[in-house]
Amino acid sequence: MPNETTTLLSGVDIYYLAAFLSIISVIITIFMFFLAILPYIKSKKDFSDLFIYRKVKELQQSDFAIQQPLHANAEVYKGRASDEAIKNSLKKHENVLVIGMPKSGKTRSIYQALKAVFPDFFVINVPPKDVEQVRFPLLKRNYLVVFDDLNKFSEGNFDFNLFLKKIKAKSKNLIVVSTCRSGNEFRLLKDETKQFFKSTFTTVVDLDE
Repeated sequence: MPNETTTLLSGVDIYYLAAFLSIISVIITIFMFFLAILPYIKSKKDFSDLFIYRKVKELQQSDFAIQQPLHANAEVYKGRASDEAIKNSLKKHENVLVIGMPKSGKTRSIYQALKAVFPDFFVINVPPKDVEQVRFPLLKRNYLVVFDDLNKFSEGNFDFNLFLKKIKAKSKNLIVVSTCRSGNEFRLLKDETKQFFKSTFTTVVDLDE
């Protein structure tokens, strides 16, 4: 009888020990999973801190600092011939540079084109400052990278090639859309970023023409 009792207790002890070890194993698994996704969580914070980063259909004009004339209806947009050129290039997945004089509507033109052509792509509106060390999202997505006022980036010696190389590695499809002031700024841009300019932009749309 004592032996049977001892055996029974040993069986109970082993059962609880196994249950305890299972719980510990689950806790360790959850902890390891959290450690694994921590860089992804941090990457989302990095992006939200540095960029406008959301789907095109969720964009607002304020995201691109688009200014409207006093008392104008922000939702009314009068299209022009250049808009079709921008949209046609985007439909072909071509990288587009829009140039024009200050206040000529460059940013509004690309905003409208992106809304019309790629509502479900994710936009990364890059600020003209050093962002090379940012952690990029783990999941591959369709991205539209926007360099608004490209001349400001060249003034700050922004490393376009490094940035695009990193984001391309995280992209299913990647399209670059940019604006730049025409005239001296555009000429300087071409001179200072020859390799980037030639290797990146398929189409240049001039709003001044």
